[in-house]
Amino acid sequence: RGAHGPATGILDISAAPCVGAATVKVYEALPSRITVLHGTKVVARWEIYGMQRIAWVEPVGTYLVHSNQSGAKRNVTIVVSSAHPAKANLVPSCK
Repeated sequence: RGAHGPATGILDISAAPCVGAATVKVYEALPSRITVLHGTKVVARWEIYGMQRIAWVEPVGTYLVHSNQSGAKRNVTIVVSSAHPAKANLVPSCK
């Protein structure tokens, strides 16, 4: 810990809903829930619509990023470092 608090890093999260054929308007209205946990503690939660990219800052450490969408990696473990962004791709591969 420095004089300004703990070292931090960036979480770079991409997420989207899992849907079949849909118009752009319908797709952009579909929600996904993304949760970031550090151990058992929820540190961030979003409800996003359509495809979104989230940039978030947290202290250096290991985090679990969770999506409620089927077809996506539902739980991704990432290591946050001050050296480079920690990326989590939760975009589903569904049709």
